[in-house]
Amino acid sequence: MPTSRTRVLEIRSRVSTRLCKRRRDAESKSAAQFIDQPFDVVVTVCDSAAQDCPLWPGAGRIEHWPIEDPSFGAGDGWERFRETRDELERRIEELVSSLS
Repeated sequence: MPTSRTRVLEIRSRVSTRLCKRRRDAESKSAAQFIDQPFDVVVTVCDSAAQDCPLWPGAGRIEHWPIEDPSFGAGDGWERFRETRDELERRIEELVSSLS
């Protein structure tokens, strides 16, 4: 029986594959390995990350985007992941424009 994490990975993979944007080497990383590095912008994308992540002393700017975790919720998981992807893409484009 697949675990919740396995199900999330399956849906994420299907979304990425259908969009031809595969991230073969993508993986979660601990914030600790980046804490002393300088950043123009640090973005947190869920409320728990905004609360739990350490302060970023090297960040020129910190953004918080309260995006719901698509792993949970009613309805079609595929659609939730697609909506989340689209929302992140829109916000990233806006962020990049604001930095230019």
